[in-house]
Amino acid sequence: MVDQAAVNRHRFSSAITSYPVWFSAILGTAVGVLAEPPVAYLGWAAVGFGVATLIWKLTIGSRQLTDQATSKLRAAANREHRVYLRQLQQKLRTDRDPRTGEMLRRLRDFYGRLGVLSADPELQRPWQLEVVGQVRTLYQASLRALERSYELWNRARDMATDETRQQVLEWRAEVLDEVTRSIDQLNKTADQVQASILKRELPEDELAQMRQELQHGLNVARNVEQQIENLENELKPNRTAI
Repeated sequence: MVDQAAVNRHRFSSAITSYPVWFSAILGTAVGVLAEPPVAYLGWAAVGFGVATLIWKLTIGSRQLTDQATSKLRAAANREHRVYLRQLQQKLRTDRDPRTGEMLRRLRDFYGRLGVLSADPELQRPWQLEVVGQVRTLYQASLRALERSYELWNRARDMATDETRQQVLEWRAEVLDEVTRSIDQLNKTADQVQASILKRELPEDELAQMRQELQHGLNVARNVEQQIENLENELKPNRTAI
């Protein structure tokens, strides 16, 4: 999700630093101050042209600037997120668990799908935008849980007893099961949203069920995060000295 405040800052910066605005303002001011009439009048006219151009860009031309700013910020956020995914991939390779690599692959694929879905011009209904926002939240929670599963695996290696180590690994397996279910829910919800775009309608009962299932997934994700926090707090005294 692109921050609207950042879009507004980028839009204003693009407007005020555009060539017609700053060149007219600087040259016009210089001519207006240094030259004698009637040449000075031309300088002040140039300043007026620059100001008028700025006003136009911030009003009538605002939509174009907003689209450009949104596109640039979204592209920057996408690059940053892809770097994070590559870093997470490198980290998960060390746990030698094929499940985590497969889950990350599915989440990466879904991220690409989410980008296409979010950019669809037919995605206009308020409920569609709301659901896509919730889907994005569940996607981020699934990534966090997957990364935390690595932390649990790493923590298990430091356990002083086999019994405690096994308990941590069992809890990690439960976390991974929840991540798998979340990924399935993400793709199912995306299918339903895309179907609603094609059909332009979604029966009320299907919409209610989709929202209920998605909310359940979000609640489970929050509970998993909280339980991981609690488990890590419990395990702190049990870690062996390094």
